[in-house]
Amino acid sequence: MARPPLPIGSWGNISATKAGGVWRARTRFRDFDGTTRTVERSSSKSEGAAKNALRDYLTKRIHTPDADTIGPETTVQAAAEKWYLDEIEGQQQRAYAHNTQTRYAICIDAIIRGLGQMRLRELTTARADVFIRALAGNSGPSAAKTTKTVLSGVLGMAARLGAIPTNPVRDVGRVRVATPIVRTLSFEQLVDIRALLVAETERRQRDSDLLDPVEMFVATGARIGEVFAIRWEDLSLDDDISTVTISGTVIRVTREGLVRQGHPKTGKSFRTLLLPAHAVEMLGRRERTSEFVFASARGGLRDPNNFRTQWRHAIAETEYADWVTPHTFRKTVADVLGEGKATEQLGHADKATTRRHYLPIAHVGPDARDELEAFWRPAFTPRKPPESDRTRGNQMEARRL
Repeated sequence: MARPPLPIGSWGNISATKAGGVWRARTRFRDFDGTTRTVERSSSKSEGAAKNALRDYLTKRIHTPDADTIGPETTVQAAAEKWYLDEIEGQQQRAYAHNTQTRYAICIDAIIRGLGQMRLRELTTARADVFIRALAGNSGPSAAKTTKTVLSGVLGMAARLGAIPTNPVRDVGRVRVATPIVRTLSFEQLVDIRALLVAETERRQRDSDLLDPVEMFVATGARIGEVFAIRWEDLSLDDDISTVTISGTVIRVTREGLVRQGHPKTGKSFRTLLLPAHAVEMLGRRERTSEFVFASARGGLRDPNNFRTQWRHAIAETEYADWVTPHTFRKTVADVLGEGKATEQLGHADKATTRRHYLPIAHVGPDARDELEAFWRPAFTPRKPPESDRTRGNQMEARRL
């Protein structure tokens, strides 16, 4: 009967021989590709030193397998780095926007800090659950939810490669992120805000260019980064129906600064929108001193964060300071258009996204008046006595008289 092979990642007996004053230790090691190889290490000190050197090498080898293979003894850090390299920076990189890659990199750092030196076989559902809950308490539910998604991706890859039997994150408790109440602007509030912006421009005695971008927000429902990425070539103002193509967004890249990303946030966000007349008139008044319609003072890309700072200063000490942001105009457009049109106008993947994050809660119950009236009336309306009872009562009253 043939001798069974060594388990993957293990070795047999270690032998040692001495030749020319050097001890050489050897053993058979079954590698992660299933092949059994002879591995050796040497030392001029002693037989024990040679064997210890070989054991140290083999221990490191099973903990750091080759780049294409991971095993139960692989650290969570090594698996997380492999997942990010393969799934985000590797062949799948075109599927992720730069900001998404950045957020996932932050999640990988959090995973490495919290679980990095743990072996994959040691990361149970209970330990993953404790980690995610602690992260929710320290960094907030949103960060914890995204990190849970990334950790599930890492361990899902490990399960596919056979390093662990199942993905332990699948049974981790749900991270609940409170959905804020959606508030949108009324027509009267929009008029009031416009007056505030005009006053701010006059007070600063220079054009801070707040009005025109806000008008574009209202005309398109586009995100602030999408509006500032609009180039003159993206506009079609001379046709019977004027349009703007949302084909990019402004992002900040480490060591590069502001750049125009050649695609919007998602594939669905790439869209051509029909412009209302007031936006066409506003765009017709603007000078074409840059390739970008809403350029910075130097003619380059305008920084969304700088615009937000200007915005906060303009509405400071007003009733709008606590809740109106540039994104509020996008929600207002969704409210004006309604669920169906808003989904297409805003570039959402489905109506559920529009409904959940962009439309105010305005549930109107069904017309159940008749049913509820019929339920109430019989119990609480005095009933007329039967005719025989009324006759008997009248006769008794007559006798008393």
